[in-house]
Amino acid sequence: MVSVPNGQYVGPFLLGCVCVLVAAIVVWALCACVTPRDEVRLTLLDTADVRPVAGISAMSEVAGAGAYSVCVCPSCGTTVTQVGQVHCTNVLCPVCGSPMVRPRSVFAWRELVFRPVVIGSLIAVILAIVAHYLIWGPRRLVGNDIAIVKRFSTAETAAHFVVMFSFLILAVTGMTGIIGPGANISGSLGGDFFLILHYVAAAAFGAGLVTIGVLWFRDCFFNKDDAEWIRHAGGYLGHKGELPVGRFNPGQKAFFWLVGVLGIVMVATGVMRLFPVFTRVTQQAAYMIHDGVALMLILAVLVHTYLGTVANPGSWQGIFSGWVTEEWAKAHHPNWDYELEEPCPQGDVDTMEEVLISHEGL
Repeated sequence: MVSVPNGQYVGPFLLGCVCVLVAAIVVWALCACVTPRDEVRLTLLDTADVRPVAGISAMSEVAGAGAYSVCVCPSCGTTVTQVGQVHCTNVLCPVCGSPMVRPRSVFAWRELVFRPVVIGSLIAVILAIVAHYLIWGPRRLVGNDIAIVKRFSTAETAAHFVVMFSFLILAVTGMTGIIGPGANISGSLGGDFFLILHYVAAAAFGAGLVTIGVLWFRDCFFNKDDAEWIRHAGGYLGHKGELPVGRFNPGQKAFFWLVGVLGIVMVATGVMRLFPVFTRVTQQAAYMIHDGVALMLILAVLVHTYLGTVANPGSWQGIFSGWVTEEWAKAHHPNWDYELEEPCPQGDVDTMEEVLISHEGL
């Protein structure tokens, strides 16, 4: 039989884990910025081949028009030319030793614009979550009921697991190429292994996304009762009254459509990156859109995870086991037409009749 713990320490523990994870990411990013030059995981070409920009005309005459590459350092702004068509990320700045990028390329945008935005956004969302927890705290329920309400079917639970863990892998492997050293995933700490893992997780994420879309599509349409929930911010800002909510509240519905739309965009742009058959401008646009959408999803998932676990003790049980208590169902989804069931195999525990009798106190 599945029972619900009082949850006294679950919230602080999970919140502490999140804070530790964010602190680790910040420390990792700082370490990446101050990595000794001889530890950068890129190949330093012969410095004799690196010429200042002033020598570009002479090099053109010797090597032929277009037989050179212009690279810029995102750290100190130094611009150099390299004989032959080479990847700028394989060249280290002769002044500060940082990996260089091609001017106006997606890698330059990543280094100069997107990386600070990612770090700042993650810190801002985490601080907002901590502030909400400290000001309003979790919405605990009184009692220790038996989980006899089937929240999710086996297929729904499995599909949610696939999406959840595949997205976690995508976020970790993807962020290593943005926050950590290196200009992309294969140039990060994980190397080509992270790149392959990213591709495999992307396939699983896409399959799980389609499955969840089929299973929850009908339940996630908005209705007129959702307006009251939205008006009171779902009770997350102090409202104590009962709100008319069916199987999914408007926040969960909005998250469903957000993940669905952005997930499709992320998969599509990822395929464009995997098969570079488009123009260079289109490929760079796909890179930038993919990165921006991924960041939006990561921030949304952080908030969704907090609201679905720490902010609402007891919700985690529905996520991992598919079962919730009737008290939880009545408190969070009063308009949901659920049925009381027996969560354990017959004969292993009390019969359904005994469970209901004990639950009703008869």
